[in-house]
Amino acid sequence: MSLKVSTRSSFRFNWQPPVDELKPRLRRQLAIVIAGALFVVFALSATYIIVGVLRARSGEIGRLIAASADLSQALDREVARSHALLMGLEYSPALQRRDLEAFQKQMAATRVPEGSWLILSDREKLVVHSLRPFGSRLPTLADFTPQPAFLERIDQLDVSLTGRVGSLLLNQTAVTVNMKARDPDGGWTYFLTTVLSDQRFASIVKEQQMAPGLTGAIYDHSLNGVVSVRGDEIIVAPVMAEAASFVLGDTAASAESGLIRATDQHDGPSLIAYTRSGYTQWIATTSMTRADLDAPLHDALKLLAGAGFLMGLAGIGVWRYLRREIESPIERLERNIAAADANVEHLTERLLHVQEDEHQRIARELHDSTAQHLVGAMLGVANLERIEAGNDGARSMLKDVKTSVESALNELRTFTFLIHPRDLGEHGLARALRDFAQGFIHRSGLTGTVSVDSAADFLPFELQRSLLRIAQGALANVHRHAKATQVDVRLEMDATRIVLSIEDNGLGSRQSTPDGQGHGNGVGIPSMHGRLIPFGGELKIEKSASGTVVRAVVPRPAAS
Repeated sequence: MSLKVSTRSSFRFNWQPPVDELKPRLRRQLAIVIAGALFVVFALSATYIIVGVLRARSGEIGRLIAASADLSQALDREVARSHALLMGLEYSPALQRRDLEAFQKQMAATRVPEGSWLILSDREKLVVHSLRPFGSRLPTLADFTPQPAFLERIDQLDVSLTGRVGSLLLNQTAVTVNMKARDPDGGWTYFLTTVLSDQRFASIVKEQQMAPGLTGAIYDHSLNGVVSVRGDEIIVAPVMAEAASFVLGDTAASAESGLIRATDQHDGPSLIAYTRSGYTQWIATTSMTRADLDAPLHDALKLLAGAGFLMGLAGIGVWRYLRREIESPIERLERNIAAADANVEHLTERLLHVQEDEHQRIARELHDSTAQHLVGAMLGVANLERIEAGNDGARSMLKDVKTSVESALNELRTFTFLIHPRDLGEHGLARALRDFAQGFIHRSGLTGTVSVDSAADFLPFELQRSLLRIAQGALANVHRHAKATQVDVRLEMDATRIVLSIEDNGLGSRQSTPDGQGHGNGVGIPSMHGRLIPFGGELKIEKSASGTVVRAVVPRPAAS
């Protein structure tokens, strides 16, 4: 027979120990809460610190750019100061009257920054030197490395700068600031020079008091290095990084200021800020290595890693402490519940045994006493029928009494059969359940089918008895309440479970509640449910359009 049940409502009885998963679940939840709280705190702290570091890094880059601009302005001021000094000397009376000896004394007495000196030259040679007595032998212009269009630049510009040249008198390199000394007719015979030595350029850079880790450098209009200073280290004629040289070499394309990422041959990756002077076309740069620039960020990440490790240890400590504090009462609760479960199981087992004993006693009493009285009443009615054979009224009444007694006797026999079925010990569950169900169908006047897996005989005896008693209780409910005309009983087994189902086409049992404790259920459904508890089974009562299905599902024991 194929069962097709359209479920409209389902009552499900599934007993589980209430704290089986409490401790593992609590541990997981506690760990998640603590880890989540620590993560939020760590994430907020890390975000705050990293944002602060990145802002500081951005500020450091801004200061790097500002430092290059300041250095460029300092260079412009130095050139402008030298130009102003030369302009003052241009109108010297001694020079105007060509008294070169007096003019030499005036130049020697003129205060110039340390590392600078003054020279008067004509178009071929040095004429007067502020650091040499008048009349000293001085070199010619040809003795120096020729600068491209040197005299043309002096002629065309108010002030011109040379690149680095070697001082033949002082055995050092220097840069010259040159200005023509105009004659009364507008031409020029002499030009004045302020010589700025490498020492002076180093002083210009140092006067900027740049932050530690910054390197300041000055390059001429041809990108030849003049001087580079980092802390106390001074490098004469530094070589510009290739990437910076590539960017700054195209004067038309490069901006007046900007940032260049380059690789220094000694310090590795670096960031270079540059400013090109509109006054001299020279370039001032400030640079710092990427390691120095990123050092605060790396330090912050190391700090955060250490803080995260410590927070992790603290979180583990808090978790263990709270787990110990919380699990201790739970363990006591578990022990109490386990003891209560044991007591409930023991009481349930005792109740079921008492119930069975009571059913046997009632069945015996009904069979041995009540049924015998009814049989005696039947015999008395039969005798009265013979005595009152001529009395039609009496015979009619006796017939009604006889019918009622016969119905009562049949009902009594069905009831005693339901409450005390055949003992399992005689034939096993398969035959006992089959005989019991078929006997019930025959006695109650119903139609139906019975299908029992013969492997049920190999189940543990206590499980067999419980399944038989569940079928007994379900059929008793069908007999009392369902008003059914058909009932089907099935016991099926597979590799993992045992399923006992009793399906009828009646009206269903009296009103019940999902927990099986409704007053209409009496003790029948709770008793069936109680029999499944020791075996980890569940009881389902499903109502459908065609009737009611009572289904007991039990995990199959491994040994069976």
